[in-house]
Amino acid sequence: MLSSTVIRRKRKGSNVYYLTSTELVSEEGDKTAVFGIMITGDEGIEHLEDIGCNKESVKKLFELLADEQASPLHLCDIVEDMLSDGIIV
Repeated sequence: MLSSTVIRRKRKGSNVYYLTSTELVSEEGDKTAVFGIMITGDEGIEHLEDIGCNKESVKKLFELLADEQASPLHLCDIVEDMLSDGIIV
């Protein structure tokens, strides 16, 4: 299990949205920061720790999810669609 740090938190409706940062270390010892999103609410908890390395792209998605009050149940599907459409890099 990876250890994530909360960078930003936003409450909308019954959900709380978190922008997270996780440090990955390669076999060679190189460190890379990756960014993710966690949503907690009445419908459960979902956390995708490694959405991308571009903080601004993941932050935009975080803001969109919070503004639209996306359910934790739909986080994986939404991120998958955004990645496949090239919206998140």
